[in-house]
Amino acid sequence: MASTGTSSVGDRRSTVQRLAQEIQALRVGLYAVERNEVRRFRLGIPELDRLLPEEGISRRCLLEWLGELGSGAWSLAVRTVAAAAEEQGRAGKVVVVDVGGEFYPPAAFPWGLTAEQLLVVRPRSVSEAIWALDEAVRCAAVAAVLGIVDRLDHRASRRLQLAAESGGRPCVLIRPVAAINEASWAELRWLVQAVPCSAHRGRIVRVELLRCRGRMDSAALYLEMDDAAGIVRVVPELAAAASGARPPRTALRVARAV
Repeated sequence: MASTGTSSVGDRRSTVQRLAQEIQALRVGLYAVERNEVRRFRLGIPELDRLLPEEGISRRCLLEWLGELGSGAWSLAVRTVAAAAEEQGRAGKVVVVDVGGEFYPPAAFPWGLTAEQLLVVRPRSVSEAIWALDEAVRCAAVAAVLGIVDRLDHRASRRLQLAAESGGRPCVLIRPVAAINEASWAELRWLVQAVPCSAHRGRIVRVELLRCRGRMDSAALYLEMDDAAGIVRVVPELAAAASGARPPRTALRVARAV
């Protein structure tokens, strides 16, 4: 009888282990299928692209650029939607939802957008902005969506994340630094801060990858930005001087730029 009981326990353990292996195999298979089905695009800034696990951004994601006016977040967000549109061969509109009426279209042209691509929507309230973003992301005639939204609660963030996933096009949001402590469903979150530096002609910014699906740690780079030409380059000497030091996440007051 004792040997029978021991055999029964061993059989159960063997069955549990076999089932666990089969479940893991299914998970791996489903993840591989998901990776193959998701289309991606690159920012066109190699140093930033290399920070991403797949060296690209999913076309089905909600993405946030956090930064104050003049920090460079606006320019990098515009570059993001321009890259998404370029990946589609410039087929489709880029919808900009701007609650505060601060978006200046000509400033977006050096970063890869054209007047013909742009469709600017100026809603009267945040609730109208969320509705416009949701509708635009689900529209087949749209290549990418850019939203300038200060306040975004947990439910609205989830709504936009689901819309991007369902619509198959990126929803890129520009938000203030204060939003860093708010709950968000964004797959990607970047923090951009201006850095005073007189040794360079262009604007210097620190870009930190706060959150990225598939990557556990954060990463940061220093970039020099030429807004007139739409050019970005890494400033390696600043990164070396920083030696891993992390500046406080506070907004720096500088002149307004896209």
